[in-house]
Amino acid sequence: ALPISTETIDTTPVSNVDVARIYIGDSSAYKNISLTGLQVTPLDALFITIQLDEVARIAALSISGTPGGDGDPAFVNIDPVTFKDIAQNHILQSQSFSLDETADEIKPTFVSGSLNLSTGFMLLYFSETIRTTPSSSVKLVDMALPNRTSVLSDLLLTGAIVTEENNRDKSVKMLLNDLQRVTAIRRSDQRGGDGVSLFLNINQNAVVDMAGNGVVAKTSTIAQYADVVDPFVRTITLNMTNGKMVLNISEIVDVGSLNVSLVAFMNKTTGSHEVILSGADVMPGDSYLATIMLTESQRVKAIEASATPGGDGEGIFSTVYNGAFQDYGENFVNLNANLAVEEIPDIENPRLLTANINYGTGIIIVESSETLDLTPNTLLNLGNCFIENVTNDQSIVLTGASVTGVDAESITIELLETQRVLAIALSGTPGGDGVRAILRVRPSTVRDIAQNENSDEFVLSLIETKDSINPGVLSAEVFFTSGTIIIFANETIDTTPKSLVVLQDIFLTNDGSSNGITMSGADVIASDQETITLIMPEVTRVGAIE
Repeated sequence: ALPISTETIDTTPVSNVDVARIYIGDSSAYKNISLTGLQVTPLDALFITIQLDEVARIAALSISGTPGGDGDPAFVNIDPVTFKDIAQNHILQSQSFSLDETADEIKPTFVSGSLNLSTGFMLLYFSETIRTTPSSSVKLVDMALPNRTSVLSDLLLTGAIVTEENNRDKSVKMLLNDLQRVTAIRRSDQRGGDGVSLFLNINQNAVVDMAGNGVVAKTSTIAQYADVVDPFVRTITLNMTNGKMVLNISEIVDVGSLNVSLVAFMNKTTGSHEVILSGADVMPGDSYLATIMLTESQRVKAIEASATPGGDGEGIFSTVYNGAFQDYGENFVNLNANLAVEEIPDIENPRLLTANINYGTGIIIVESSETLDLTPNTLLNLGNCFIENVTNDQSIVLTGASVTGVDAESITIELLETQRVLAIALSGTPGGDGVRAILRVRPSTVRDIAQNENSDEFVLSLIETKDSINPGVLSAEVFFTSGTIIIFANETIDTTPKSLVVLQDIFLTNDGSSNGITMSGADVIASDQETITLIMPEVTRVGAIE
């Protein structure tokens, strides 16, 4: 109310007062705030009553001498011909005087609110303008979304982003982070929720009006709008070293529910040889990032189809099929096809872990940390492999042994017969020296699919299986002229010393019985070979001829 006249002012109709010529200012010299468009009370009196709208009220408050102002009273400035008395005489001179100010002591109250569960945008309305500049003026720690089922704890709004605007529409706008948004979905009455409406809990310190009055504490329901936005995959990264594929998703999802049978990769250029990721492991958790650990076979195929070392140079892309996963609003991912995959090369050198040897078959199996490139099998340099008693004594070099030419996480080596026999002599098994043998592999002996060679030398204590296969006789030849008998066996026979050959159990016979001529007294040629050579004494030779 402006007590501005010594006589009654004609305010009926209210158009008699030209509010566009009335201003509120910092001083008599300023016209900071125009009252254009504001409502005049139709009452002829010694004063004029004008109802300020929220915009003008807050503007006036900011230059006032009351809390929320600049400390000095505001002024009202009136131009000539602004109003007239009952006799229709206009005011002819400008007038300016300080306002008699009454502080704003009314606490703001919460009116209504809504939360868009698709975006996390929360809009709150209050009874008056709320201070949101700086954003720290809103004490998010004093605001929460409680769950009335008492199953879940309150969702604090700490970490949300408040829009700094001191909006005259009396609103507070904030954007929940995605974890808060997802948590809100789970405790809402919308899809993906627990069926109970969200509540907003506002403590008295949560917000203040422009005069610094704290809000009236309140707990109230707010409107909730369902999450209707489908998730999608932004980017995919594949680390060829460990087979870790990471899907960067547009929002937080329950990545543990990812159906890997609906995720695939293939050659970027040809689109051929699609590899479905069935059998791969998914790391559980709520995250933007879905981590899939490929099987070793899948990792190898990825390298071979990639543009990284060991690949075909073309690179790969990935497809995520409909329904591979869903967000917490129960929206399924749609087809995400032909997604370029960021390929991180395999940079880890292969390591040899264990080695087993079967002295009966002469087969060595060496386990590796990853799949090795063994096609062709000449890629394995056997000249760098040794069976030894003591490191570096190079007792037995494996040159000449055969390698199974199949890319695998293990190497299968079949020793030559001479190597097998020498290895037994170095072993801790029967026929050996009682000390377990070792396998030494020099650097640059093997390579993985990405063509990384082993950079270290590996000395592996052999896990030994004794030779438990009984030797067998294949055939025999008798030279009656010289009295020599050569017996052919299926493996090397130990004839050193000669006494290991039991001559009285060897016969020459016509019918395969033991009733023939015994070889007792024959001489054994002491030479460990796959043959036994006997020299018959003369009397035995003659008897054999007869």
